[in-house]
Amino acid sequence: MTTSLFNTELSLEERTFLQDSYQKHKRRFIKNTLFITSIAFFIAISSLFKFDMETKQVYLNWFVFACVQIVLIALVAISALIAYYIKIHPIKKDYLCNYKLIEVVTITKKVHMKATNTFHFYVLSAFRLSIEVDQVIFDQYEVDDELNLELSYYSHCFLGCY
Repeated sequence: MTTSLFNTELSLEERTFLQDSYQKHKRRFIKNTLFITSIAFFIAISSLFKFDMETKQVYLNWFVFACVQIVLIALVAISALIAYYIKIHPIKKDYLCNYKLIEVVTITKKVHMKATNTFHFYVLSAFRLSIEVDQVIFDQYEVDDELNLELSYYSHCFLGCY
């Protein structure tokens, strides 16, 4: 399977779409990461202050548990950074570089999903298995026709086809 790839500049609408997509994904990522981190942090802090009310001493096993929780918080933070740079940072790089890929693909199968009333093309592509199109494009192309997919450069977000 060989496909042709070309570079071209992003239009203003595509650049705005990528910026909005980046902001939306970043907000959701930060919200989820802070939620998970705060729960782990509060569990660690509450276990650190587990006192015996008669002797006013910290149990050693609770202190060890709190230390383990702090290590787990550090692992969550490192995992969050790795996830950010794998999933979200490429979208930021897309709108900053201002280029998109155009990939020439072959349609292998046309499918109309009756349950959702959507139209899909299955394509021979290095980046996508299928794409959802509107009914006009679905009726316009047949199996084994070539189609140009517009994808963002780093994150390979689908921007359109012609």
